[in-house]
Amino acid sequence: MLKSYTLTEDDVAALQDATVLLACYFFDAVNDLGNGIPIDDTWMAEYLPTRYGALYDETFGRNFLTCLLSVSAKLWDGVECRPACVGEQLAFHALLDFAQATLEERGVEADFGPLWDLAYDDHGVRTSFALSHPIDPRLEFCRWFHPFAEEDVVHPSLRFRDRVRTRIS
Repeated sequence: MLKSYTLTEDDVAALQDATVLLACYFFDAVNDLGNGIPIDDTWMAEYLPTRYGALYDETFGRNFLTCLLSVSAKLWDGVECRPACVGEQLAFHALLDFAQATLEERGVEADFGPLWDLAYDDHGVRTSFALSHPIDPRLEFCRWFHPFAEEDVVHPSLRFRDRVRTRIS
C-alpha cells in the first residue's frame, strides 16, 4: 500500500505511530466499555459519529477494534488498501487523523494526499458525522461491519459473528 504512494519519512513514521498507539488505545477502550465506562470517556469516541453514541457498547468496541487492526494490516502489507465496510473506513480515517495530528504536534506538515480519498468512498460516510444530515440506508449503523460488495473481505470475526452459537468464557 504505502509503496504505491509517495509519502515522506515523517508521514510513514506518523502512520506507524498511529497504528501502534490507536491499537493500544482502542484495546483499552474495549476494556473500559466492558467495565461500564461510557464511550465518551474513551479514545474511540473521538473517531465515531456522535449520533450513534447510545449504541457503542463493548461488542461494538471489539468490532471497531477489529476494523482498525484489519485496515492497519491492509495498509502495511503492501497491497492496495481499500476499506471493505463502513467500520474499516472509519478506522482508516482514525489512523490518518491521528497521524496528521501527530505531525502537526511535531511542527511538520502532513501530506497523505490520496490516502484520504481511500478513507472515504462514494458511500457518503462523512455525512454520518453531521447530525442534521439524513443517512443513506447503506450506512445505517446495523450495516457498519457488513462488506460493501460481495468481493470485499472483512475480518472473519466480523463475517462469522452471526453464526457463533456458544461462547467460551
